[in-house]
Amino acid sequence: MGFKDPSTRLRVLELALVTSVAFAGPVFGSLYYFFGEPLQTSTSGQMMYALINELLAISVLVYVLFRQGRRFGEIGFGFVWRDVPRSLALTIGGYIAYYGCFVMIYYSHYAFTGQTLATPDIASKISSKGVIPAGLVFAVVNPFFEELIVRAYLMTELRLLTGSAAISIATSVLLQTLYHLYQGVPLAAADAAMFSVFALYFSFTRRIMPVVLAHLAFDLFSVSFAALRA
Repeated sequence: MGFKDPSTRLRVLELALVTSVAFAGPVFGSLYYFFGEPLQTSTSGQMMYALINELLAISVLVYVLFRQGRRFGEIGFGFVWRDVPRSLALTIGGYIAYYGCFVMIYYSHYAFTGQTLATPDIASKISSKGVIPAGLVFAVVNPFFEELIVRAYLMTELRLLTGSAAISIATSVLLQTLYHLYQGVPLAAADAAMFSVFALYFSFTRRIMPVVLAHLAFDLFSVSFAALRA
């Protein structure tokens, strides 16, 4: 697909529109906390604000697909019951990748420095009782927001525009990791390992629902863990 074609240029612009609306804010916030201020405790208002932004980004995606005369099924979205056991296997695979990467970083750090690796206590930032209800709603919406845009839509468009599965996988994982840097490099790197499993699965199967359900399982676990600490 040539970039001199007006329809291709429009498609690139719409890809930039959807991804910037969805992730410009999260990337800025992540880098802000990574390079500057310490991560602040979330409030229910901040959770709802993030939720509204995610719903708006999904709305922009819906509009762009509608304008292009495409359906969500064309970016791999749809549900069959087999997606449930597939998501379970994907959850296990994603966790193994996450945990394995983190353990490797943890012991490598100890071997080189002789000190225990310290990571931010993310759960404590959402563990107040007032935040849990909003956090639960956010945990349900967030997997659809992230996986539909940074995985299904972005990878589908980049595969079409570049013809390269590797570029689509690497870009998806890099962008998703970038807005998780607020967790610190060790946890973000572990996230990247898990995101790579998700991206590889989608690249080979072209089905996003098992990835959404696996992501949902991780998010619900995080909120449940935070609730137990409240």
